[in-house]
Amino acid sequence: MMRVLILIPCHNESASIGQLLDEIHKLHSHLDVLVINDGSTDDSLEVIRSRKHVKVLNLPYNTGIGATVQTGFQWALKYNYDAVIRLDGDGQHPPADIPAHLNALREDSADMIIGSRFLKKHDIGYTSTFARRMGIYYLRSLLKLLTGQLIYDPTSGFISCNKKAIKWFAEYYPYDYPEPEAIQRVKQCNGRIIEIPTSMRPRLAGKSRITTFDSLYYFIKVSLALILFQGRKCNR
Repeated sequence: MMRVLILIPCHNESASIGQLLDEIHKLHSHLDVLVINDGSTDDSLEVIRSRKHVKVLNLPYNTGIGATVQTGFQWALKYNYDAVIRLDGDGQHPPADIPAHLNALREDSADMIIGSRFLKKHDIGYTSTFARRMGIYYLRSLLKLLTGQLIYDPTSGFISCNKKAIKWFAEYYPYDYPEPEAIQRVKQCNGRIIEIPTSMRPRLAGKSRITTFDSLYYFIKVSLALILFQGRKCNR
């Protein structure tokens, strides 16, 4: 039987993380859930610990999304999980879509599965600014140029990985805004990536902390990173 870990990075999501964990437990109580509290300064840690079925790692200070997710992959590798499914702590990734990832992990030979908001006939449930959508289209084209594969949703954080990809990401996972670089990492390791349709919900609580300036900085930084690290070797 495949051992699957639900991995959730969390930073200051006290208003949403409890509801998300309850929803996952109601739908998928047979799956292990690991939440990594990334130095939250609100009540996130207390909310997480109140859910006794959830495993918790508490980072004493904010390390950033990349380091937090890498810690989760290292934990999954240490405890010999066969697959990891990663969701955000704000509740935008619907737990009801987890079975689609499980089916793809069982039936497909892919190393990484991306829950895509932009597959044909499934571009629903997600709204964003025109500038951000144009940025996603740009990253789509850049990754196609660098990796040879068209990824429709290169910024989706709703991903699942098999045991090979767990090892790759435990060894190296990009910092800051890691999703496009993670795709590049898998392709550098000659891994196989597929996308499956998913929707994206509004945040369960609060507002996104990403500003227009943050988005612009992100697209510049990730573009440079993708180009500079195109020749990175993979320790298979």
